[in-house]
Amino acid sequence: IKELQIRLDEAENNALKGGKKAIQKLEQRVRELENELDGEQRRHADAQKNLRKTECRIKELSFSQERLTTRHITIPSLSIVSRFLTGKAYRTSYIVACGGGQICNLTMN
Repeated sequence: IKELQIRLDEAENNALKGGKKAIQKLEQRVRELENELDGEQRRHADAQKNLRKTECRIKELSFSQERLTTRHITIPSLSIVSRFLTGKAYRTSYIVACGGGQICNLTMN
């Protein structure tokens, strides 16, 4: 019986040692995963920061492009309007010069 008791104690000790080793391995793995998580969180924060910078730059460029587009649309529009008004002024002066007769009106149409 003493021999069986000794064997049982040895088996329990071996099981405890094996369990302790398994626990140590698992704790080591947890530390590795925590370090990896920290690194990934830093990379994610950097990516978010870069994303915000890029979005801000896109907004700036979009606003700038919109202003330029507005200028390019406005300037030609103004020149078209001024040409129209100039043409209308020429027509009016032509009609006045002709004396407002029917012949002048027909030639302008």
